[in-house]
Formats: sequence, C-alpha cells, structure tokens
Amino acid sequence: MDARHSARWQFAAIVSLISLLMLAWPAATDTLMWKRAEIADGQVWRWISGHFVHLSVRHCLTNLLGLLVICEYVWDELGLAEACALSVGTAAATSFLLWWFAPAIVWYAGLSGLLHGLWAGCATAWWCRTGDRVASAALLLLAIKLVLPSYAFSETSVVTIAHGYGALSGLVWAVFRARARRHGIFS
Repeated sequence: MDARHSARWQFAAIVSLISLLMLAWPAATDTLMWKRAEIADGQVWRWISGHFVHLSVRHCLTNLLGLLVICEYVWDELGLAEACALSVGTAAATSFLLWWFAPAIVWYAGLSGLLHGLWAGCATAWWCRTGDRVASAALLLLAIKLVLPSYAFSETSVVTIAHGYGALSGLVWAVFRARARRHGIFS
C-alpha cells in the first residue's frame, strides 16, 4: 500500500478517534461546540472544535460513515498533510462563513460541513488532475446532495447552510491547489 493510499485511512482514523473521544467526554459538546455567543466572548477554538463534537451517537456515527464513503470513493491523491490542511481550512472557512453570512445560526456541531468540504476538495482535485468522468459524477452527486433536504436521517435539526459553505470551501481549496501545482508550488 503506497503512502497516498494509506493516508486516507490514517486521516479517517485520526478524525474518527477525535470524534469518538469527544463523544465519550460528556462536557465536550457544550465546551467545544460552535456557539456564536461564546465565540463572540473570545472562545475562538470553537471555530475548529465545533466540527468534531456531535449531538448524539447516531449523529457521530452517521458523519463517520460519510467520512468512510468519501475516503473510499472520492479521495484522489491527497497526502495526510494535505488532507489535514483541507479539513482545518474547510472547518475554519465554514465557521467564518457561518459567522459573517448566517447571523441567525447560533450553534453548530458535527463533521458535516467539513465532510462536504472534503468531498468537494477531493473530487475537484481529482477532476482537475485527470478530467475523469467519475470525478465529474462525484461533483454532480455533491451538487444534488446539496439541493436535497438533509433531515431525512437526522434526529436533530440540521444546519444545511454549513454543508454548502463546506463544499464551497473545499472547491476553492482544490482550485487553488491545482493552480499552485500547475505553477510548480507544492508539487
């Protein structure tokens, strides 16, 4: 197994471990969840940490299943460092966009924004590198997913705007990555 292939499963293991540890810590959700009032009071770590806490076991396991599907079917050639950069960048950008453009959102928790960014980033990087039809299909499926209701499998309210912001963030990351690689930066 080459390093690029194993990176996807190392990444999945890291994200899963963090999410499951947060689930096992009863105070994690309240302490780390993205909450507008607490962020305004200076608790800026919530811009990232809110993406790794979940509202329930079902919420966490559903998100982790989505992570495994992305790692198996959409992941292209990202190394572990690139995947971490994409994820932290997507989490930060999603939080920024929620903060500035969705003032009615007062809380957010879960991997879904980050997952949509990972899906968009991986599929766009794959398409930019190869022009592959399967990558195009992955992007089309993401677009369809973004316009369909997301509440069908959820027992809690879904902050669907975070999905769109995550996807936008991942798309922008992948386009910048492709341009940088084309110019010999980070190749």
